Amino acid sequence: MQVTALTTALALAGALGSCASSGPVEPDLGPDGVIVTRQQLASLEGLADQVEALRAQIGAVKADNAALRQRVGELEVRAGLRPFRPKTLARMTGRMVMPDALRVDRVGARGRRASLGRHLAGSKGLVMAYWATWCVPCVADDELTQLRELRRQLKPHGVELVTMAIDDLAAVQRHRKSGQWLYPLWQRSQGHFAMLPESFVKSHGVNLPLFVVVSPSGEAQWYREGALTHEAVSDLVNAALRASTR
Repeated sequence: MQVTALTTALALAGALGSCASSGPVEPDLGPDGVIVTRQQLASLEGLADQVEALRAQIGAVKADNAALRQRVGELEVRAGLRPFRPKTLARMTGRMVMPDALRVDRVGARGRRASLGRHLAGSKGLVMAYWATWCVPCVADDELTQLRELRRQLKPHGVELVTMAIDDLAAVQRHRKSGQWLYPLWQRSQGHFAMLPESFVKSHGVNLPLFVVVSPSGEAQWYREGALTHEAVSDLVNAALRASTR
């Protein structure tokens, strides 16, 4: 009987919602013959609102718990308490070459030739990000946002994010998004071929965007091909921090 009354109450909600109650509370006869007063209907509607609010709160708590579990897992990986098995990275071996390249410190600057190896001396490792203006995923708004987040997370740990443009400097400077690049940026035409382990290039080839985790001693350890995601940023940070302590 209670279920039938609730069904009837909900069926009457639309009709009764627009009616103003005045004087004594009058009963209404539902379509199945069950009598429901406006007062009972209002009470049922109030309970329904409370149920929806509780469902929303439960959903928020579940989301918070999932985020907390993920964060705890990341910290356990960084502390060496859990094996590091990144889903978004693959292994790379071999020594990186750190040649001279043009360093551009701000929008419109001509760039100056500098030693990348000398620039990185004393750092606790780095993540190389190879990109080009003709690479659509490389210059997407979301990719630039993820790059900034990656740099933000690496910086407190003394790990450098080096963005290396592999097309010519003129193309980098005249691009409509030149004001959004991460500065300082480095430029060397086909720089990835000059820097990556030769065995990797020969056996695998190169696709952009490409991210490489490099240890302080210059050894390539992990790489990712393709646009960044939240999970990929987390994996790159964890990989870089592990590389910096070995």
